[in-house]
Amino acid sequence: MLNDIGMNIRDAHFGPDALKRSPGQDRTTLGDLLAAARRQRWPLILCTALGLGLGLVKHITTPPLYYSSATVLVDVRMGESGGEITPSTPFFRNDTSLLNEIQVLRSLRLAEEVTRRLSLHETPVFLHPPESLARSTLSAAMDVVRGLIGADILEPPPISGNPEEVAIKSAAIILQRDVGIERIGQSFTIDISYVGPVPELATAIVNTYAEAYLADHLTANMEVTARMAEWMQARIDELQRESEAIKARSEVLRAQTPPDTEALKALAQRAANLETLQQTLASRYERVTIEGSYPVTNGRILSEAAVPKTPAFPKLWQSAAIATILGFMAGFVFAILREIRERGFRVGEDVWVDTGKPFLGYMPIFDTAALSRHSARGASKGGTSSGDTDTDSVVQSSALSLFMSLLDSDSLLADTLRNVQSTVTLAATGGSAQVIGVSSTLAGEGKTTLAANYANLVARSGARTLLVDLDLHRSSLSQMLQCNHGADLMRILDGTATLDEALKTLSVSGLDFLPCVPDHNTRRSGDALLRHTMTALIESLRQRYDFVVLDLPPLGTIADTKIMLARLDHIILQCAWGKTPRNLVRDYLRMEPDVAQKVLGIVLNKVEMRRLYKFARPGGWETYLEERYG
Repeated sequence: MLNDIGMNIRDAHFGPDALKRSPGQDRTTLGDLLAAARRQRWPLILCTALGLGLGLVKHITTPPLYYSSATVLVDVRMGESGGEITPSTPFFRNDTSLLNEIQVLRSLRLAEEVTRRLSLHETPVFLHPPESLARSTLSAAMDVVRGLIGADILEPPPISGNPEEVAIKSAAIILQRDVGIERIGQSFTIDISYVGPVPELATAIVNTYAEAYLADHLTANMEVTARMAEWMQARIDELQRESEAIKARSEVLRAQTPPDTEALKALAQRAANLETLQQTLASRYERVTIEGSYPVTNGRILSEAAVPKTPAFPKLWQSAAIATILGFMAGFVFAILREIRERGFRVGEDVWVDTGKPFLGYMPIFDTAALSRHSARGASKGGTSSGDTDTDSVVQSSALSLFMSLLDSDSLLADTLRNVQSTVTLAATGGSAQVIGVSSTLAGEGKTTLAANYANLVARSGARTLLVDLDLHRSSLSQMLQCNHGADLMRILDGTATLDEALKTLSVSGLDFLPCVPDHNTRRSGDALLRHTMTALIESLRQRYDFVVLDLPPLGTIADTKIMLARLDHIILQCAWGKTPRNLVRDYLRMEPDVAQKVLGIVLNKVEMRRLYKFARPGGWETYLEERYG
């Protein structure tokens, strides 16, 4: 039976390095990750579904936006008029010149020109475009947060000028921020784009931007030509004055006797050179003046923007995909946090890894209502045996959970208790009775239920068994078995009653029970356990019984268990499945080596069998328990 359910009985010896041992299987594998994903599938599914739903809501509540773009080819060469003034040099296109043109396109001056042409400063849909529900909610939330923390809203610096100029510049700043200027690959082609809620306005902005850029170049070329013509005219006038000065000097030299022939020759040569330069500049000036009347731009529009028919944003697949991925990521983070917060024992391997103690089995959550109905139906049938009738009568007058091992002998609980009994038997070192303490780390973990079911099962097997309520501060076992009056353990220790007077026998299993009556609570304390009579009582019980099961107080809250430690052979420790912190048990056993040495193994109680398989390693025997015992 034990091999069928996969239980292993380990050596109960607690060595000094037992808590440091870790099995070779304690490694995170792909199967472990898949098991964790299976455990956390609902957070993942819900967060992913929530993300998808929010994405669909965002798509529905987001106003449509239209994309429009135009392409401009940029020629970074200067005008021919300037090129002819300087010595002829080869022309090389360079990225620096193109970057300069891109900065021109991104300049506020060009944005202001487009704003004036289209009157964008008077267009409400441009100044205040419709917002999506998500953006409006986010903006409102940010305003609330700023109000709570007292943060000032960052505002742009004030713009000086008349109201119309201020409005134009403010609109131009918005346009400068929203328009897209990008170089296409490694070419000298620039893409001008804009996304807006009105397709006609988006197209007009893009095309006007391209036209304004070319017009700006024309204006710039005209200004360059005008400055060049002005400089040439000034230079021609200067040469004219210098020629007249040389002519006057030559006449003076000729009037001298004798004339200075060498000086006259030099002046004649100088006059000839000035005449040649003057004629050249005059010719160039005439050409520059003519070219200034029809300037040539540095680029051209390759493709104008057409009015888009369908919105470019939002895209349903994009909104759904991004929102779904974000939702899955949020669920993944939430699942990781839940895994990190997992502090309790979930599978038997956790017990061995964290405490170094053998794992003795699982006690599932009891369906007492179903068993009560089953017992009632069995009692109503005429073919029930006398043993079943006794069981039903005891169960109906007592706490049902204390007799689960008798009501369903094929249950996981019964197999776990058989495994506990086998472990106790193998750990026995002599022929005397075994005194077994059943305890837990904290209160409310089910130790009383374990002690009663274990004692009933052992007694039902034919062994002389005694169950003692040694939880002097609560006496919950005595109350559940309705032993609320008469002689009890405390009166035996006081010498006012004998053992035979205090013992109660449960006919259903033949189990003897030594209660601790709640009415005697005023005399109940740990000091009573220190008496010599307690030691004598335990020794007498060893002579009278095969197994003595003690329902002890919790280890972590009361010191009574440590007081009884020398009189115990073994301790069966009970931990609540998923509730008892593993580090609490591990640290307690590390700090109390004497108690740890007595702990024979650990039983996990209140196990949800439908969830147990989620925490098992792939292929672990826990994955088959629900099928076997479900």
